Amino acid sequence: MDEALKSKVKFSVNSSKITMLQPYGLKVGLLDRLQTTKIEYWIKWEDMVDTDQGWLLQEGNSLKCDVSAIRPGCFKVFAVVTLSDNTVITTDLKDIEVRYPHADKDIANSPVVKAKMEEVWQATKNAMTTTHRQEKGCWIYLNTLTGQYEFGDIDNGPLVENNGKDGGHISPSVPKKVKQSESPLEHGYYRVAYFHTHTPWKNCPENSRRPVGPSDKDREWGSDSKNAPLFVYDYKGKYDLYTETCLLLGGHELNDPAEVVYVGIDRCRTPRNAYEY
Repeated sequence: MDEALKSKVKFSVNSSKITMLQPYGLKVGLLDRLQTTKIEYWIKWEDMVDTDQGWLLQEGNSLKCDVSAIRPGCFKVFAVVTLSDNTVITTDLKDIEVRYPHADKDIANSPVVKAKMEEVWQATKNAMTTTHRQEKGCWIYLNTLTGQYEFGDIDNGPLVENNGKDGGHISPSVPKKVKQSESPLEHGYYRVAYFHTHTPWKNCPENSRRPVGPSDKDREWGSDSKNAPLFVYDYKGKYDLYTETCLLLGGHELNDPAEVVYVGIDRCRTPRNAYEY
């Protein structure tokens, strides 16, 4: 390969880190008015050897590749440029990380996700009886074929007595996993977060109280990089000067102000190869 000629073909990426469903943002620049008959953009997993070609993202004569990234992972991208005299130039590899959606910037801002959280929160309030209450939750998924967030079946925590002592809890179900080939061009169904509610304290004794917001167990689970961002829907409570925390008091109004917060990691861990999830 004529290195002087190769140096006239510039390959770049807009950003080395992008989020799923965003364009790859690859570009080819040609110096000295070079003429091309074909430009190919290729992608392969980070751990593939140099002799592995990978997968063709786009073929044509465009200087830009804005194909959307549909699979999370750490990849190498490059371009193969065919000049008008049939000289073929393969550019150097560039690193690009396709990351899962961010809990706060992406997932929490989705109208579909917001609506589902409101639905589950209302179901939690409706499930309260004079004697018991129950946490509810579900997995949040991203379907790259539709480009939409979807939801798993509702998980129900155990029934907890309204004695003002026992706190509610829930165990997340095993998330669904769709088997895929190695191809980063294959659409998939990815778990991106878990969401659950805390319970009303309305029918608990009026002299009882509990802290609001994520519990210690919530924080522990959400901070584990093997898991996912954790959203918690709970009452805001009232600030207590003595404990310097916000507390929910027994006998409060069922529709008192509440909010969703997330705890732990910002996004699921990016796979390093085709076999991680």
